[in-house]
Amino acid sequence: MGLLLVGLLAVFLQGLKTKAAASVEVIRTPDGGIQPQALAGPDGTVHLLYYKGDPTAGDLYYTYRKSSSEHWMPPIRVNGTSGTGLAVGSVRGAQLALGRNGWIHVAWMGSSRAKKVQVGTREQTPLLYARLRPNASEFEPEQNMLKVAGGLDGGGSLAADSLGHVAVVWHGVTGEEKGEQFRAVYVRESSDDGGVFSIEKAVSPLGSGACGCCGIKANYADGGTIQVVFRSATQETNRAELVIGGTMDKLPFQVMKKSPWTINACPMSTADLAQGTATSYAAWETEGQILWERFALNGAPVGKSSQPERGKGGQKHPALAVNSRGEVLLAWTEGTGWQRGGGVAWQIFANTGQPSQPIERKPGVPVWGLVSVVAKLDGQFLLIY
Repeated sequence: MGLLLVGLLAVFLQGLKTKAAASVEVIRTPDGGIQPQALAGPDGTVHLLYYKGDPTAGDLYYTYRKSSSEHWMPPIRVNGTSGTGLAVGSVRGAQLALGRNGWIHVAWMGSSRAKKVQVGTREQTPLLYARLRPNASEFEPEQNMLKVAGGLDGGGSLAADSLGHVAVVWHGVTGEEKGEQFRAVYVRESSDDGGVFSIEKAVSPLGSGACGCCGIKANYADGGTIQVVFRSATQETNRAELVIGGTMDKLPFQVMKKSPWTINACPMSTADLAQGTATSYAAWETEGQILWERFALNGAPVGKSSQPERGKGGQKHPALAVNSRGEVLLAWTEGTGWQRGGGVAWQIFANTGQPSQPIERKPGVPVWGLVSVVAKLDGQFLLIY
């Protein structure tokens, strides 16, 4: 009996050790690229989008690596016309989504080399979208998403789910209105893997506005709800980060979280969203501090916001991932700014929202660089910067 108890205790302690052993593989973006956007598929394959070339007019590339490999497959250029990508500002970079049965979806703000589009009475910079058919060797030709709402500034986002829905999301204006208080978040949704999209509709609460040169992030949560995190601008100094959610048949979306920030400037911030088991996760910047929070299926926050200790040089551009144990890896940049690189920092949080490991840091984030993180099938994490 004593030996049995000893054996059970050993198994229990080994389980605790395994549970606490989440590690982070830290790598640079392959091919000398910047602004990585990584997602893990159901089979553990890591899909990666990155930018390369002139920051004002470069190219986007897609690659992937199998869960059992550390080697990336030869990259595929996303944009059909060379030089139509944009990286300046770090808030306007391309975003990646994984859809049904292996469809790959990408959306990005066009550069000065991209063909202008007519929106209302003005020629404007396009928000471009392209998709890669499963097992195809090249992306389909990109198409412009702006039809009614233009004024693109802080880039766009997109989301896809396992049912074939794809949502392209951005903040902009209609007509001749000027000023951030008149901006709104718009969504075009497809139900056939990005083949045909509905006309865009405003989904943000009336009067919320949108911080013009701040990024936006979208995601499909369980149950088909579209979640969006963006910085509002009800007044010049009122720039609260909002997490909103809803479906296109019931507008506007509901506010799930409001994180106030009084600042008479555009902080040029970005945010991130991740999907867990029956819960979703959002991360954003407020007053130079990164915060993250969990949300239930009904949109209600679960617990309180969590945050790492404040570091040096300001915390910006968060990225988060959640593993099968509910542990959260939060990463961000430090010291980055306009035409200035910096470092990357990260910390693992337990499923209680409390830090389980100290903050780690590494220099080398390039100018206009970002960080991206994913959870592997074995519960470990991958960080790309």
